Amino acid sequence: MSLPSEEQLIQILGTLLAVIVGGLLTSMTTFVIERQKWKRERRNKLDELRRDAVAAALEWISPMRTAEYAASSLVMAAIQGDFEHERFMVDYPNLVLELAKSDLTGVQRASLPSDFYARGHEIIRDLEKLRILGVKCGQEVKIGRSDPNGYKECMETMSRVSKSIEELESELKRVFLDTLE
Repeated sequence: MSLPSEEQLIQILGTLLAVIVGGLLTSMTTFVIERQKWKRERRNKLDELRRDAVAAALEWISPMRTAEYAASSLVMAAIQGDFEHERFMVDYPNLVLELAKSDLTGVQRASLPSDFYARGHEIIRDLEKLRILGVKCGQEVKIGRSDPNGYKECMETMSRVSKSIEELESELKRVFLDTLE
């Protein structure tokens, strides 16, 4: 058996080197493609979770809008003199109870903007403040006194609640649309 010539050896080594380089390039390309595919699938799954969370959050906000309308109507009636304390307290919306019925899961809360819950609780506090202001203004009107500052504070609080709900809804809708891109 004879040893291969130098030319044959160079040809064999060249072929072997080409096979090795080709294999490495194929492996690296496959790795990069699989990694991109994994990232895309992960992103799609996170976007799906976020869309579900935003949809649940928008449902969670719905009672806020209903409570805002009811509270505003009751407070305006109280300011105009149509005020009976017991009826006002019974008719005034219990937002906390309504929100508890559609509360979000931990996964959903984690998928939302970090200040979402804090902003929701601020709206709840403002609606509770509006209840107190409505009672105060309603009682003052009933005894024949008019408090322009109380009226102004009621209007400002109603406006703040409405604006806060609109901003929260708008931000959630924007987050939802961002998941579709």
